[in-house]
Amino acid sequence: MYNLEKKQKAIMREIHNRVEQVMSDKNINKATLANKTGIKSNTIRGYINSGNNFTLNSLISIATALDVSIAYLVGEIETEKPNEEEYMLKYFKKLLNHK
Repeated sequence: MYNLEKKQKAIMREIHNRVEQVMSDKNINKATLANKTGIKSNTIRGYINSGNNFTLNSLISIATALDVSIAYLVGEIETEKPNEEEYMLKYFKKLLNHK
């Protein structure tokens, strides 16, 4: 397996784990998350139960619904919501330029 594939799998595992943890911490179930995000319940279940890969759009919606940063969900930072908008802007640029 290529290093990039390993890294992608590790990031997806981290996202999966953190989404589950935040949902548990905030007492949000899959149906509520689906309702808050506008993502179909089946898709949410696929992300949570089957470990399907999150799309960038779904990740943005889920982070918003859970009131955490994307950087937190992917494991880049340890605090749920960084105070610096500049950090988030740099992170989005990094995501968009990643190949």
